[in-house]
This record gives sequence, structure tokens and C-alpha cells, in this order.
Amino acid sequence: MTRANMSLIGIAAGVVLAVGDLYGWFGVVMGIPAVTGLLIVLVGTGALLSTQSLEKIVRPSPYVCALVVAGVLLHLYENLVKSSGGFSSGFLLWSSMPYLLTLCLSSFKSTKDAAIAGGALALSFDAFAYHDVFVDPRNSTVGLALIFVPLWNILIVVPAGTFLTWIVLRKRAARSA
Repeated sequence: MTRANMSLIGIAAGVVLAVGDLYGWFGVVMGIPAVTGLLIVLVGTGALLSTQSLEKIVRPSPYVCALVVAGVLLHLYENLVKSSGGFSSGFLLWSSMPYLLTLCLSSFKSTKDAAIAGGALALSFDAFAYHDVFVDPRNSTVGLALIFVPLWNILIVVPAGTFLTWIVLRKRAARSA
């Protein structure tokens, strides 16, 4: 098994640990599996990046960095000001994971510009969830969006937005060549 495959398996296991803890799959052991899972995801991502040749790895786009800062600040504000339960570093880390994914995707030469779309979509989705939860809540279960939106951003929004934009940029480059 290659180091890249082992890294991908580690990332998947970390996501399962983090999501499983958030959804109560492990019973009352709140926090420890989630933090462990997120650390495994970060280590796995670093290991995956280390398998790439240096020619393929670049500095992330400054636009992606701005989106990451905006997204983390939004979740920090939610956590510090809007949360009734007090500050939670695990929850802040969980809600910031889509932006870390965007930052990683922007570190590859082939997806550097396409990751801007994924990050912008994630920030838009988070802003929509913020509005639904804190500005105009319509029912008592709308707060669950704070748990589900990062998951959807990680699994669907960021990868799909980045991939579709990557396809469009490739076709545009092929036409101009």
C-alpha cells in the first residue's frame, strides 16, 4: 500500500471519528474522539501533501487565504458571541475544517484557482446557515445546521465547487491554446 493511500485512509478514519463523536456514535465520550479525528485528518493531509512532488505544491491563493480567514472569523464570532454554551475549541475546529480543506486544495498547482470557488461556496453556505440559525430562526431544530453544514461543506460543497470550477478552467485553457 502506498503512502498516499495510507494517508487517504487516515483522513477517512479521522473524518469518521470526528463525525461519529459529533453525532454521538461513541456514547458519552464527547470531545476526545472528535479532537483525535481532526488531528488525524490534519496529519493525514500533511502526509498526503508530502507524497506530492515539490513542483505540484504551491502557495495557496491569496483569495483562498482571505476566504479562510473570513470563514474562521465567522465561526469564531458564532462561538464566542452567539453560543449560549460558551466557547468550544472542538466545535470551532469542526466548523473550520471546510476551510482547511480549501486551503489544502489551493496548495496544489492544478487546483489553486479552482479552490477559490469551493471556499466561496462554503462561506456562502455558512453565511446562509448563520442567517437561518441566529437572525431568522424558523423552528427549534434549525440550530442543527451548525453541526450539519460543516459536514456538507467538507463532503459536497468544497469538493464539488472546486471540481466543477477546475473542469471549466481546463476547458477554457484548452480553447485558448
